[in-house]
Amino acid sequence: MKNKPVTILFLLLLRSCALSTLFLTIFTDPPLEAIITEEGWKILEVSENAPKAALYKFFLVKFPREDILGLSLGERRIFIA
Repeated sequence: MKNKPVTILFLLLLRSCALSTLFLTIFTDPPLEAIITEEGWKILEVSENAPKAALYKFFLVKFPREDILGLSLGERRIFIA
């Protein structure tokens, strides 16, 4: 039971926003980002999150594995390969 506070602290840190993007290489390409954002909003507008579609942010990333095409880590952030 001594390690319970350490475990809880570790899990909270793991869940934090800053740590979740630590392992992703985000890059910028404004023309491609504009296309991805526009297409992403089209998809979101027909989803249950349509009222909040404008709050979503899309990021271009290089995933360590080529079979991962996209990932959402919460807080309306979507990472696209």
